[in-house]
Amino acid sequence: MLLNSALLLLAAAGGSLHCLGMCGGFVAGINALGAGTSRLRGLAGHMVYHGGRLTGYMFLGAVAGACGHLLTAPAPFLHTVIDLVAGLFVLFTGLCLAGFLPAQNLVQLTGTESFTRPLGALLRVKRLSSALYLGLFNGFIPCPLIAAFLAQAAATGSPLPGAFTMALLVMGTAPGMILLGYVTLSRETRGKAVQAAGVLLAILGVMTTLHAVGWAPSPFGAH
Repeated sequence: MLLNSALLLLAAAGGSLHCLGMCGGFVAGINALGAGTSRLRGLAGHMVYHGGRLTGYMFLGAVAGACGHLLTAPAPFLHTVIDLVAGLFVLFTGLCLAGFLPAQNLVQLTGTESFTRPLGALLRVKRLSSALYLGLFNGFIPCPLIAAFLAQAAATGSPLPGAFTMALLVMGTAPGMILLGYVTLSRETRGKAVQAAGVLLAILGVMTTLHAVGWAPSPFGAH
């Protein structure tokens, strides 16, 4: 469980650059909350936004974990199916982010832009409450990183570990997203960080897949 959590946290930290690429408009909009007033207001906007993300993501993680439990309680063999599907999906996502598979596969799978534009409109109303609502609904954006973590949450087979899995995604991505709202990194540096996150996700996907076929212990501990 500790190794799994560490891999998820590190993957999320590297994936924060992927988040910035997909939701950079959100970060810019939150920064604009402090325009003409103070940077503290912009920083407060980030705190409120990520607080909303934490709440929304943990809710989704708990639901995913509960669904995993409900499916496997009457039919324990479905543990293998859920672990296998989760492992393969996380592996696929990791390989795409790492550059071993065409990243266009993820774009076609999610169609994220059609969701981010309407949500970004919330920030046109320059209130901290807008940042909160944006964070709460952020988890419903069909993002491959969110989907990969939700797959892992479902594989835990329990609401609390599922919620914790999604909390790790927020804890790993929030610092980088806040910092990168004020600091500019080269495209090369950002690309390498996303690739590293992809490799970590791929490793976790392999671990989960191997457990599904009985060749390795569960990365989540006994379930």
